[in-house]
Amino acid sequence: MFLAPLIAEFSRLYPGISFEFDLTPRRVDLVSKPIDVAIRMGESPSSGLIARQIARLPETRLLPAKTQRFIDFLRERLRAE
Repeated sequence: MFLAPLIAEFSRLYPGISFEFDLTPRRVDLVSKPIDVAIRMGESPSSGLIARQIARLPETRLLPAKTQRFIDFLRERLRAE
């Protein structure tokens, strides 16, 4: 929703660059994994990574869920982290 217009514009400007999206809510090791860019939401833990804010999202929290079971699953997962 927030990134869709930016992705479309990037693809239009740079048609020779392909990309994949991993939309899982896990942290990845950007040094050892073949990942060039990561977009994270929220506060960044202290690390040696270079970060730059690209947008400010509304204060409203959005849950990409339709069932109560999935919402409960996400809440439990976030509490565990």
